[in-house]
Amino acid sequence: MKELIESKKELILDFLKENHFWDEKHILSIAIYGSSLSSFSRLNSDIDLFLMTDWVHSYRMGEIYKNQKFDLSLYSINELYFLLEQYEKERKTYFQSVTSNHILLKDEGNTFLDFKYYVSSLSNSTYKKKITSNQIAFLKKLYQNYLENQYSNQKDYWYFNLLEYFRILYHDAKGYSYINPLKVYDSYQNEEISKFYHLVLPPISFRNLFIMSLEEKNVEKRLEWIKKLMSLLQGKEYPSKGKNKNYYFKNNILLDLVGIENNIERCKEMLEKDHPFGNYAYFLLVRRIYDYYIKIYQEEDEITSIFKKACEEMEKKEKEKYLSLLWNLLNKDYHSSCNHYSLKLKF
Repeated sequence: MKELIESKKELILDFLKENHFWDEKHILSIAIYGSSLSSFSRLNSDIDLFLMTDWVHSYRMGEIYKNQKFDLSLYSINELYFLLEQYEKERKTYFQSVTSNHILLKDEGNTFLDFKYYVSSLSNSTYKKKITSNQIAFLKKLYQNYLENQYSNQKDYWYFNLLEYFRILYHDAKGYSYINPLKVYDSYQNEEISKFYHLVLPPISFRNLFIMSLEEKNVEKRLEWIKKLMSLLQGKEYPSKGKNKNYYFKNNILLDLVGIENNIERCKEMLEKDHPFGNYAYFLLVRRIYDYYIKIYQEEDEITSIFKKACEEMEKKEKEKYLSLLWNLLNKDYHSSCNHYSLKLKF
């Protein structure tokens, strides 16, 4: 697919020049990266650009230019190495995938190449997280909720959210890479994707077990899959350190909303194409939207009725409508758009 990017190189350069990135002396390096360079990219894939600057702060920007969606990440070299360490601890392989698969357009003083060398020199040791008693308690709560709803119209909602929370804990406990829920199916199934993004995956036996559990429709067999998966999550329970009070900046909320809207569009596409993980992605997104609404608005009256109906919906066209309704409620005070944004990253 690099040939496709080469054919769009003039468009990319025009975009950079029109937005004053190409000739800006504080922009030290510019690289194209992401799925648009891979064999599994979609026709409507965004063009992802990675910029390194000597500005004090880092920024994220998205824009549609001449019918092409661009997503830019502009990282201050003052903050970049700190962020890399943080990502390593969280088992996110973003920087490894950028430095391994890219087209370099500009690199003053070998800034990008030096960073690439630093990323490649990092140890491959995995960071395993301790599972807290609070996490175990929440897993048990999800399990109990599923048992209470396994014959109701909300059975799929509780089943998929239970399995996803288990998957998160399993990855944490074993030191496997973080994977966006909407990319689990493709990452688990396609070795090419996992290599492209430098993912450290669970063994094939676990991946197959997890996929088969998500494809199960029978209520009794679902309980069998749950028990098989739970037996894999072994280890000592650790005391919780308690929760710290969080303060949310509008800028950070807007960044999260950009991610949620992107996931909604991807989920709608999965539902439309009857993707094997379409329902899984839908019910996880419904929960994510609801939880984030409570987080930023500190109330649930307005969203609860739509949320409950969304949890029970079975028809894919109606699911797409509920995603739009929930998104409009979540975004009512922010007017965020994943197609056009420019936001400062706070570290």
